Amino acid sequence: MVAKINIIGEIGIDTSLKDVIRQFKSFQNPTSVFVNINSIGGSVEIGMDIYSYLRNLELPITTYTREAYSIAASIFMAGDTRIIEAIENAMMIHLPSAEQVSGNAEYLDFVSKELRKIENDFADFYSKYTSIDRDSIKSLLKSETFLSGNEAVEMGFATEAKNPLKATAKFNKEIFKNQNSKMTKTEKLIKAMTAFMQPDIKALVVQDANGVEINFPDLGEEDIPSKDDKATIEDKPANGEYVNKDGETWVFVEGVLTEIKPKEDTPEDTPEDAPEDASLENLLASLEARLMAKLDERFKTQKTEKEALQAEIKAVRKLIGSEDIKIKAKQTKTKTKQSTNYLR
Repeated sequence: MVAKINIIGEIGIDTSLKDVIRQFKSFQNPTSVFVNINSIGGSVEIGMDIYSYLRNLELPITTYTREAYSIAASIFMAGDTRIIEAIENAMMIHLPSAEQVSGNAEYLDFVSKELRKIENDFADFYSKYTSIDRDSIKSLLKSETFLSGNEAVEMGFATEAKNPLKATAKFNKEIFKNQNSKMTKTEKLIKAMTAFMQPDIKALVVQDANGVEINFPDLGEEDIPSKDDKATIEDKPANGEYVNKDGETWVFVEGVLTEIKPKEDTPEDTPEDAPEDASLENLLASLEARLMAKLDERFKTQKTEKEALQAEIKAVRKLIGSEDIKIKAKQTKTKTKQSTNYLR
């Protein structure tokens, strides 16, 4: 079995050492490794860690690229067989640089020494693979050299240049004419009726996290694979474990999906300040929801009481302006005056 690994995008951002290890571990007992590289480069440290990991697998390794720039070119060198597409600017090597560096003179001297050390490491590294002397390699690095696929082979960076695959869609009239000329009118009619009555159902083809195509011949494009579904890989019964894009692990035995393992949480997927007991997190969320519900209920009650009070005030104001209140107020005033005269 060939373990297929994809190294895409910026090293350290889009692809890390952890990603490469996960991809390799998704294959059971592989006998060789195929590494597809399409990267502009990135972190020198992470890139060299990936290179070392691949070399330490002690398996035959084939690397393939159409774009390997900067540290990605170093990862490309991990292959025993190194295949590069025969296009312009397929590979680029240059001197390392330190981004966003600030500090005093002593610190800048330290950074400069570290960069010089990495430059010498690069010169030794590429010289070992290409049999080009260190001084010439340094000149190539300093010039930020772009190489075509054929140039990379000539200079020893790659072992083989391959023309990129070109997809074609062409209708062959002669084949169609010959096939139909051999059919009777009855056969043509039966063929047309069969095509009309049968819907055009396409089998479900799913790519796993490593780009391996898994074919489910009995499922349609809208179906979701489940246990006991049959599958093939490269026209052979599927066997082994494959991680889908949702993180689930599919286990196949002799072409049958026997188990679906849920995605495994990793320490990187959990925030450092998250509670160790997931049930406590759920309890806090439940309490928060209940508290908000009570606050909403209390707010509604207060709003109702306020509206009732406003209605009473409005009714009183209306009553004050009525004729009955005016007459009663006049009578009360008269009685008060009479009482005052009596007291005198």
